[in-house]
Amino acid sequence: MKTFSAEPLRRLIACSLPEGSEPPPPSPGQLYVPLQHARALNVQCALVVGDRGAGKSHWCQSIARDDLRLLVAHRMPETGLKDCRVSVGHAKGRTEGRFPDEDAFADLLQRGYTPREIWQAVIARAVLDAASGLPRTYWRETIDWMRDDRERYSALLSRADSELESRKGSHLIVFDALDVIAPTNWDTARDYARELLRLALEFQNRYHALRLKVFLRQDMFSDGAVLAFPDGSKLQRSAVFLEWTHSDLYSLFWQYLANAEQEEAGAFRRECEALFGVAWSQDQNVWPVPDALRRDTALQEAVFHAVAGPYMGADKRRGNTYTWLPNHLADGRGYTSPRSFLAALRRAAEHESAKGDTALPYAAIKAGVQAASRIRVTEISEDYDWVEKVMRPLHRLTVPCVFSEIEARWREKGGVEALCENTRFLPPSNLREGAAGVRADLEALGVFQIASKQRVNVPDVFRIAFGLGRRGGVKPVGKR
Repeated sequence: MKTFSAEPLRRLIACSLPEGSEPPPPSPGQLYVPLQHARALNVQCALVVGDRGAGKSHWCQSIARDDLRLLVAHRMPETGLKDCRVSVGHAKGRTEGRFPDEDAFADLLQRGYTPREIWQAVIARAVLDAASGLPRTYWRETIDWMRDDRERYSALLSRADSELESRKGSHLIVFDALDVIAPTNWDTARDYARELLRLALEFQNRYHALRLKVFLRQDMFSDGAVLAFPDGSKLQRSAVFLEWTHSDLYSLFWQYLANAEQEEAGAFRRECEALFGVAWSQDQNVWPVPDALRRDTALQEAVFHAVAGPYMGADKRRGNTYTWLPNHLADGRGYTSPRSFLAALRRAAEHESAKGDTALPYAAIKAGVQAASRIRVTEISEDYDWVEKVMRPLHRLTVPCVFSEIEARWREKGGVEALCENTRFLPPSNLREGAAGVRADLEALGVFQIASKQRVNVPDVFRIAFGLGRRGGVKPVGKR
C-alpha cells in the first residue's frame, strides 16, 4: 500500500490545521473556494444561509479584505468580485463606526427609530461620501438627516449607483451575525432580519451596481416570519446554502497541508506527485489544489488511504477511513462542518496513539472525532445555549430511542420551558409548542435525527460529547 512518510506528515497536520475555535480570516494560501460556493459569493446573490462553522463569517470577512477578495475573483471570475468594493454593514467584533453595536441598536429602538431606518443609515454611511453632508458622529443624527429629506437620500443613492455602473464597478455591503443584535428576543431579531432582507430585495429591483448580501443562520431562515413580506418568496427561492461535500472537505485539507509554512509542506507536495502523479503548480504565490485532486473522489480516497490507511480497523468490515471520518462528523441532516473536520484531523495527529506506519492510525482518528465532538458542542452552545440545557438530562441515554423516553427525562427536570429559562441567547424558536416544538428545533439544527420507526437518533458529532450511548458506536466522552 502506498503511504506518505508518516512522522513528517503527522507533524505537518498537527502544526498547519486550525485548532477548532473560530479562526481569523485565512491567509491567501489557506483560502479554498468550493465550486458551489461561487454562487454564494456572487455579487448578485442577496441571501446566503449556513450553520455555525459553515463559513458565513469566514466569507464575510474574506471578501471584505482586498487581497482575499481579489484572490477569490481570480479563481472564480464568475463571482463579479474583481471590480467590486465591499463594505461591512454588520458583523461580530469592533464596529469602527460602520454599524451600531448592541447597546446602540437597543437605544435607537427605544428612541422610536425603526429597524428599517437603522439599516438605511448603515447603508448610507457605507455608500455616501463626505461631500453628501451625511452626519457621522451619532447614529440618531444620521437617521434624522435621512428623515429630514427622503428625496435627497434616494437621489444620492441613485447617483452613486449610476456612477458605479458607468465605471462597470459595483459596491457590495455584507451583513453577518444578525443574531447578536437582539440576543435574547426573537421578536426583535426577526424584525431586524426581515427589514434588512426587504432592503436587499429592493436594492436588487431598484439599483444596478449597489447590492446587499446577508449571511443568515439556518434557524432564522427557517422562521417563516423572517421572509414574511411581499415577494419575500423570491429571496427564499434564490437563497444559497453553504454546504461542503466530502470532496471539498478533503480538498480543504490538502490546501492547508500544501500551503503551510513548515518545510514538510513541500515534502507533502513532492510525495503527492511521486506516489500518485499529482503535480502542484504555484499561482500568485499560492499552491491551489490540482483539479484532479479536487474532483476525482477515487484519487482523493487513494491519497487519504496513504495518510490514514484504508480501514477503521483490521479489515473493511470496520469501515473505510475516507468515508467514515466525514460521516461520523455529520449532523442529523448529513452536513459536516469544515471546522469540525479539520479539528478532528489535527487532534488525531496530536493524539498519543498517532504513531506507526501511517500518519493517522484509525485509533487516532476515533480520538480526533471525540475531540471534534466536544468542539462542535461548544460551538453550538455558544449560539444556542438552550441546546446544552435540554441535552444535559439525556446523559447516558442510549439512542436511537422513542421520543417518549426523551420527553420523560425532560419532565423529570421540570419540562423544557423550565430548562430553557434564563438563556443568554435566543431561546428555541418553537418553545411555545412545548416538547414537540423543541424537538422540531433540535431536528432543524441537526442535533436530532429521525431514525426508522420514528425513533430519535443523535448523530455522533453531538452524541459523543453530550455523553449519550449507542450500541457499537464511538464511546462518549466524560460525564457532563
